[in-house]
Amino acid sequence: MNQLADFVDRYRPGSKFQIIADAMVKNNEVPTMKNVAARYESRKNAYLRRNAPIAPVNLTLAIVDQLTTLIRVSWERRGHGPTWTEIRTVMGWDRGQTKQALTQLRTDGLLSFTNDSGSLTLTGKAAHHGATAKKSA
Repeated sequence: MNQLADFVDRYRPGSKFQIIADAMVKNNEVPTMKNVAARYESRKNAYLRRNAPIAPVNLTLAIVDQLTTLIRVSWERRGHGPTWTEIRTVMGWDRGQTKQALTQLRTDGLLSFTNDSGSLTLTGKAAHHGATAKKSA
């Protein structure tokens, strides 16, 4: 407790640094200026990566076929769909591109998913046929 007393009121109340310092104290970490600044930079960089502009994915018939095959094989072998990370790795997409592509295919009625890991599944014609139902724009 005495170790943390030196850091009380060091940061402006309500500031991002204060919020980070409070969280560090709750996790039994010492919120030195260096540690708080590093955590702030890490969070800022993660935010920038998540919200970076993306190059849209051109969902050609071949790409959609590859994706639906990947999903179908995952269900056959493991009993659940692939994770979005697995999709990103196989398809060579970044997070934004993966979200854009899968959301578009859900809108088109080819896929469905929830927030649960492995929930990605085929719907519509893609679920009933071995081939892809339609090409997205």
